[in-house]
Order: sequence, then structure tokens, then C-alpha cells
Amino acid sequence: MRRFAGFLAVVTLALVALEASAATPAFYTSRPAFLAAFSTTITDGYGSPPYPAGFGVYTNAAMSAFFNETDYVTTGFANLNIIQSSGNYCAGCNGSFRLDFTTTSLTISANGVQGVGLDIISNDAGLPYVAFITYGDNTTQDYSLPAGASFWGVSAPELIRSIHFGLAGGGATLSGSFVIDNLTIAGGLAATVRPTITPALSLSVPRGATTTNAFIATVFDPDSTPPALQVSATGAPAGIIVANFVLTPTTPAGTYNVTADIIATCDAAPSGTVSLQATDGTPPVATGSFPITTMANAADATLTGGATLCAGENTTLSVALTGTGPWSLTWSDGFVQSGITTSPATRVVSPAVTTTYTITAVSGANGCAGSAAGSALVTVNPRPTATVTGGGTVCAGTVSTVSAALTGTAPWTLTWNDGLVQVVNTSPATREVSPTFNTTFSVVTLADGNCAGGTSTGSAAFVVKPLASAVITAPGGLCASGTGYTASVPDGGPGVTYAWGITGGTITSATNAQTVTFNAPASGTVVLTVTVTRDGCPNAGTKTERLTTSTSTR
Repeated sequence: MRRFAGFLAVVTLALVALEASAATPAFYTSRPAFLAAFSTTITDGYGSPPYPAGFGVYTNAAMSAFFNETDYVTTGFANLNIIQSSGNYCAGCNGSFRLDFTTTSLTISANGVQGVGLDIISNDAGLPYVAFITYGDNTTQDYSLPAGASFWGVSAPELIRSIHFGLAGGGATLSGSFVIDNLTIAGGLAATVRPTITPALSLSVPRGATTTNAFIATVFDPDSTPPALQVSATGAPAGIIVANFVLTPTTPAGTYNVTADIIATCDAAPSGTVSLQATDGTPPVATGSFPITTMANAADATLTGGATLCAGENTTLSVALTGTGPWSLTWSDGFVQSGITTSPATRVVSPAVTTTYTITAVSGANGCAGSAAGSALVTVNPRPTATVTGGGTVCAGTVSTVSAALTGTAPWTLTWNDGLVQVVNTSPATREVSPTFNTTFSVVTLADGNCAGGTSTGSAAFVVKPLASAVITAPGGLCASGTGYTASVPDGGPGVTYAWGITGGTITSATNAQTVTFNAPASGTVVLTVTVTRDGCPNAGTKTERLTTSTSTR
């Protein structure tokens, strides 16, 4: 399928000679430098006149006759020469072709011209065309053409007989896209065109690093060798240094591949032009330039993680890293992690209070500062506390209150040392106790709504005073209206007081003695009561007796 419209593709491709030639050509990437090498040039701009205006398709013979300086032969499509509306030439625009220079007005001895140059409007990066050059001495050479738009030229003292644009070795093709303009033939080649320099088409290097032995140019000088032949950089973008030039001989003779170290600082300009010059110590000085771009080479860090903890617990934070390690991280709390060799980097944290962590600085192997993103919130809940109060000296059996003041978040769960488990929603927690012997109460485990493992201080210690016995001893089977009965309680010891009472009878002795005398009523029952108090602790006793029907005196 024929395609008549070319398209522009821009890629990076160094100009590289694919075959050796016995000829001694010079190659050009600058039209002004090419024109300066000759005393006479003729340029075919493919415009009207002599070409008809607008888009046209022509045979080889018709195409050759318009300008009458170059013979055109299409080798992909047959007799398919196209002048585009924009004033450019292509052979079907995706077909190969040959240009013959043996019949031009600048041809020498029917062997060709001294120079040929042209503007490459389009050269498809998917199939970049090769210039197959036949020199006047019948030697040939393949030359890879730059993709995209550029100027390309060649000169040779041995003359240039023809150039085929297509595949290597002069092979024909119906693929790719190759469009040219401003075909220039040249004569009167100056004797002082050496040395020549062909810079690399472009170069891309990382910032914050040194790119060693980077190919930057090809130099041709058949009359000089290093160290007389030298290459240097006369200009470069900010932050870029080109140094340590090395010229390595290659073919054909007099050709050198030039390499150098490219040093780009962390803040080097993102793009610019490196200017070169080649000299053998005598005029002229060859100059050229190539575009250079710098690639960001900094490390980036993205922090993730976070958790809700109880005081004293820990969690792991993670930092995803890009770039080249080892990396170094500076955290918002001042902690510095260095020598990190794998991504993600991790850090175990156990903050005492709620803390938001961020990365404040990150750098990689080249030391260039990178960017940091993300944060990690670690919420710390304090563990609960309990402060126990209460206790004192009490009488046996007395009900007392023990209190535990609480901190933390409800609900709280308290386990006391006597085994009681208590769940409360308010502080303080209280409980009632009635110890019968000396006892100390304390909280042994504590948890709140967020955390277990709380702490408890304080205790409630009780000193228990025992009660004196209030067990009444009295005769049974009381007779109605009987008299002289006695009742008693055990001796409570020194300082003990007694307080007797009777219902249904009459106490006939003192009521504050260990023993009392009483008379029974004529009927019913007798209820004796006594309160025995020792050391301020009263103890009450009761005894009930029923009467018999007979009357008796005791």
C-alpha cells in the first residue's frame, strides 16, 4: 500500500558509519559548516519553478529533468517521485530511492561531486534509512541517518558518485517514512576542512552522578593524531561538567570516537546544549554541539502506617523508597535512619504520647535530596490507674466503704485481692466490706475501655476489734409469777459494760452487772436482752423463755 504523506518522528540516534571505506569522507550535521567547506554550491529547494505548483507525482525521467542537476531513480516503488504541497521530496514517502551525481554541472570527470547535503524532514524511527554512498573511486559506505528532522551532509576528495537512501548495502524498501528538502551539491572543496567533528545527536544523563565514558562525538582528521588532535567542551548547561576526553581510533583511518565523563550536579539544568571543538593545533577549529538532558535521580519516600496503642506498646511504620540506595531518612522526631539498602524501610516506634510521624528529608546513593510524602498517626492511650483509700479500726462485723479513684476511659474492670471482680462506669469505684478480722483490701488487676495492664496504688487496711460475748444464760421452765431467777453472760473482762433489759418480767437487781436477778410475770413469756460493750464495740444478746402454769419462787 502506497503512503504519500510523510510524518515526523524524533528519536535519538548517533550518526554511525556501518562500513569502512577507502575514501576519506567528512560528515556534517550543520548546513552552515557544510556550505563553508565549499566554494560552489547548488541547492534544489523543490519549489515552483521549476517544479509545478502543488502536489505532484512524477516518473524518474520527469523528476530528473525539472532541476536537471541530479538523476532520480526510485528503487522501492517504480517511477514514483513525489513533490509534496509543502515543497518536499519523497519516493512514495515510504520507499527507497537513489540520487546520481555523475551528470551535474559540478560533476568532475563524470565521477561525481565533491559534496552532497540535504535537510532530512522525516526519517521514521521504526525503520530509519541508511545512506549507501558510492564514491568516485568505486568504494562504498553505509551510513546510518539520524531519525527525525536534521541536516546531513558528506564530502569526499574522491568524489561522491551516488547515494541510495533505503536499507543497508543499497537495499530497496517500501517501509518507513523518509522525506528530504534542499538537496545541495557542492564543488570547490576547501583544503582546510580538517579536522571535522560530528557530535552525538543527544545525550541524557542522571543528576547527582558521573556518567563515565559517554560517547559524545566522532572526529575525523587524517593528518593528526592525539595528543595534537584534541577535543574540548566550550560550553555546557549549568551544573554540567564535561571532562576526561578520550579519543579512540576507529575506521576509516583518521576517525576517532570521542568519549568523556559527564558530571551532573543534583541541581543541574534539566536541558541545554554542550558545545564542542576539535583542533589539531592549526586552524581551522572544528565546532559542533549536541543537546543534553538531565534526569531526576533523587530518592523519594512515602510513609504509611499508624495505629492506636496503649502506653508502652509499639507499632511498625513503613516507608516505600524509589531511586537508588543506600538511602538516608530523617524523621520528624529527629531520628535519622541511614544505610538503608532495601525498600520499604521500616521503623518500630513506641511513643509515650500521641504522635504524628513524617519524613523531613530523604536522600539516595547520589546524595541528592528527594521528596517525602505521607504521614503516620500513632495514637497512644494511657493505661488506667486506681488509687485505693479506706480502712481503719472497726468493730467486728461493722460495714465500711472502700473507694478506688480511677483514671482512664469507662468502663473499668477491677479485680480485688479477695477475688471480687467489679465493673464500673464511674469513678470512684466503691464497695462495702464487713471484715471480722484484720484485713487489707487492694486492687490487683485493672483495665479500662482502651487498655489492660493498669496500675494500682494504695490500700484499705482494717484493724478489727473483736466483740465480747453476749450469749445469755438463764433458767428454762419459768413458773408464772416466779421470783428470784438469775441470768448472766460470760465475763467480758476489764472495762466491759453491761446493759440489761426485760420484757414480760421485772429485773430486781442492778442492770449493769454481768448477772441480774428477775421475776417472771403471771403469764406469757419473758424476753431478756443485754448489750455487752468492750472497747467501744457493743454486742447485743437476746433470750426468750416461756412460763409454766405453776407458781414458784427461786
